[in-house]
Amino acid sequence: MAEDKVRVQTSDGETLEVDYAIAKQWAPIKNMYEVFGTLDTKDRPVELSNVNTDTLKKIISWADHYKQSSEDADGDDEPKPKRTVDLSDFDKKYFEVKQEMLFEIIMASNYLGMTVLLDKACKTVADMIKDKTPDEVRKTFNIPNDLPPLEITVQLNIFLLINMNDDDLNRNAPEIINLDESIQDETSNTRRRRSSSTSSQEIETLPRPITASNKRKKTNANDIDDDNDDKEDISRTIIQNDAEVCPICLEEWTNSGLHRLVATECGHLFGKICIEKWLKTSPKCPQCQSTVKKKELRRIFCRALQVLDTSERDNAIRERDLEKKARKKLAYEKAELQLAYDIIKDQLKRLQNEHDRLLRLTQGLTNLGDTMDDSSRPSADITTINLAPPLPSFNMRLETVIKIPEGMCRVLAYAPSHQWLFVSQPTNNSLYPGYGIKKISLIDGGRALDYTTLRHTKPIRDIQLHGDLLLSCAWDKTMRIFDYTRNTFNLLCECASQVWSCAWNLDDPNIIYAGLNNGRVQVFDRRQIQTGETTLSSSIETLSLSTASPIVSLQYIQRNTNFQSSGLLVGSNDKSGFYEHIPNSEYRYHALPIDKHLSSLHYDSTTNRLLASFRPQSSPARHELYELITRPIEDSEQSFIVSLQLIQTFIGSSINIVLSRSKILHKNFETYIVASDNGSHGIELWNIRQPSETPSFKVPTQCDIVDVCLTRQHLCALADNQVRLYKWT
Repeated sequence: MAEDKVRVQTSDGETLEVDYAIAKQWAPIKNMYEVFGTLDTKDRPVELSNVNTDTLKKIISWADHYKQSSEDADGDDEPKPKRTVDLSDFDKKYFEVKQEMLFEIIMASNYLGMTVLLDKACKTVADMIKDKTPDEVRKTFNIPNDLPPLEITVQLNIFLLINMNDDDLNRNAPEIINLDESIQDETSNTRRRRSSSTSSQEIETLPRPITASNKRKKTNANDIDDDNDDKEDISRTIIQNDAEVCPICLEEWTNSGLHRLVATECGHLFGKICIEKWLKTSPKCPQCQSTVKKKELRRIFCRALQVLDTSERDNAIRERDLEKKARKKLAYEKAELQLAYDIIKDQLKRLQNEHDRLLRLTQGLTNLGDTMDDSSRPSADITTINLAPPLPSFNMRLETVIKIPEGMCRVLAYAPSHQWLFVSQPTNNSLYPGYGIKKISLIDGGRALDYTTLRHTKPIRDIQLHGDLLLSCAWDKTMRIFDYTRNTFNLLCECASQVWSCAWNLDDPNIIYAGLNNGRVQVFDRRQIQTGETTLSSSIETLSLSTASPIVSLQYIQRNTNFQSSGLLVGSNDKSGFYEHIPNSEYRYHALPIDKHLSSLHYDSTTNRLLASFRPQSSPARHELYELITRPIEDSEQSFIVSLQLIQTFIGSSINIVLSRSKILHKNFETYIVASDNGSHGIELWNIRQPSETPSFKVPTQCDIVDVCLTRQHLCALADNQVRLYKWT
């Protein structure tokens, strides 16, 4: 790359010039360079939508300081072992900023993929918390304390009793008692009443709460009484309400539901949901620190304990959930009936159009016969009758825009059986980085459902659906199968290199394909997995396209009336072909005469058409429409060869900033070519019946579109950080 500077645009709209040596380490620019092989920002700067100007200048100053140091370089994509993060004198002075700027640096470094800066910023925050009490932490970060004073006292006393040794407890017991005057007074009164009316022998027979001092064995009985006397009084005072509330959440017991009363093997009582959550982080009892297992929890029924009767509430919640399920089932049935009605309505409209066309044809032939029979005007001109129906008009309007603030959305998939859209995106939780999908329900008017992680560690490149299964692939060298109705993972395939595309074998769904960045296609068989395992580390076969370019498109073609073969359509940047699938699991390669600089391939089985889109080079982007044909060969081992016949070429935009997918779509008995227009930030549509190379219609989107799909009523367009739904009638 000849340029030494890269132009970037911040979220404030300001454009900055950054040294290429610094900018190439940022994840958005690195991904763009890996996709296009070049980085030209003269005409259009790279948008960094999640970083403001002040934060970016601060980050550039840090990167410029460490630009010559290999120790703090962020350009290594390979995972590193965990190590201790040390702050240099420069780093300590660098992070002497306001808390708002510090957290802006953390968010921006995470977005840019600057792991070293992110670790050091998090280390600075950790040092701010180190050796501080909860009150000091709240004061440092301006966090309000919403706990009542009594609950604070009870929780602090329980913490001190559990964690302090005997010597510390003896020294600090007066301070613990003084935390709450009411507790101190009640403790003193209780002690006086007990000492005046109860003998020492009777006291010894009473049950005592377990503390750290109970565990130590003492040989002298007098020492035991002296050491534990104060701690016993304090403990009894603190847990005097144990018969009424759960000691973890300080809420009242219930006799049913999630917070029903359970007992541990050591005899302490808790709410069921509270102790189960506790055991996920610690295997010790919160009261006595003895080992507790979840399977040892026992439900108890005791009238001596005060509980809340929540049975009616739980029954009402259960009935409400059943009602929700019933309504959801009715909604799906209504949607299916509506879909069947719309299909019948479309068929009726198609038959009416065919009837009108035949009626016009009959009338035209009648007029033509009358003209030929008229002998008085033998030389009269016969007007050519245009029997072709006119091109339909467009009626498209923007209905919904679904924002995805995490950005980096690349793939859009549609499940017509559930009316769901699937959008690939990064996780919305910075503590657990990764990539997954967001489900969007079209039945609910484009409502975005919960984010679901697919456990990919790098960006997702392709998604393919088959029934209720979702096949995804990513640059982390993995391919995964996910059941999106049950939210369960079925299979993980470990590939030899970064995966750019994937596909199902529609004749045998147990076979799946992974298109790699080295020009190879790995073939996996789900039946090869061992019992009890969910990972496939080896493929049954590898198909080589004899190219070093990434496989940008994979699509399996089933045998149909228009195409007498089944196999895998493969497309890369400089070479494309078709692998005929022989019944004995062999593959026969057929080269396809497709030009270089390919960006996407899409096959339409309804019309047997193949759309090949090419990135603009010296000329604008073009979209070539082919017919996939088979030609028989005599006296050869191959019964036929697969070839292409060019039907029409459509000229698109001269600017291509992002790698986008073009599609063949059908609407109102017409066939359209839909592609992204980066020059005017919109979508271009061509009707294949029109002879012109210019688009029939343009839809302004104010953003660069990377993928499109057609649902029953909407044209869905995916951009980097949003999904746009257009009503198309």
